[in-house]
Amino acid sequence: MKPEGTGSPPEGGPLRSATALSREELRERILALGGEPFRTRQVEESLLKGKALAWEEVKALPVLLRERLQETGPLLSSRLRALEAAPDGTRKMAVLLADGLLVEAALIPSGKRRTLCLSTQAGCPVGCRFCASGIGGLARNLETHEILEQALLAQHLLLPAERVTHLVVMGVGEPLLNLNALLPALDTLESPRSLGIGARRIVLST
Repeated sequence: MKPEGTGSPPEGGPLRSATALSREELRERILALGGEPFRTRQVEESLLKGKALAWEEVKALPVLLRERLQETGPLLSSRLRALEAAPDGTRKMAVLLADGLLVEAALIPSGKRRTLCLSTQAGCPVGCRFCASGIGGLARNLETHEILEQALLAQHLLLPAERVTHLVVMGVGEPLLNLNALLPALDTLESPRSLGIGARRIVLST
């Protein structure tokens, strides 16, 4: 989820997903709907470990609370639009963002490793000749929760005993041009309450 104090969308804008809320904002939303404070931890455990992609999958919550939370906004803002598998087991993910833009991520198996390649921008402004990502230019930077959600969607593709073990930030976009959004997402993915991916297993490529 997003760090504390990063602002709110304009009034009348789209409903914010749980991933776009800080822990305190999520807690306040749950309390306002009649839930107990400990429900915040239950949501985090289901969400941040990639076990649930929709409120109906957060089975620890009472049905009525799940229904009320769904009315306030989705669990994730993006969804898997398409999945393409290669002969070596790599799975290329087309992730549809809430505003209709598409970004790509790739889940790459190697022995016991499950490496995820993340994108940080929709399009790219750099225009390197060897890379097709910048052909259409830059649409926009991804937000913290949109970067995080790529990992949560990827984790959901794995078997229960498997997890994403490594991250490479080498997908669409130039990571150093969106550090303000990227670093909080990596902090969350490093955390034991999330996927617990150690810093030594994260590569940021520029």
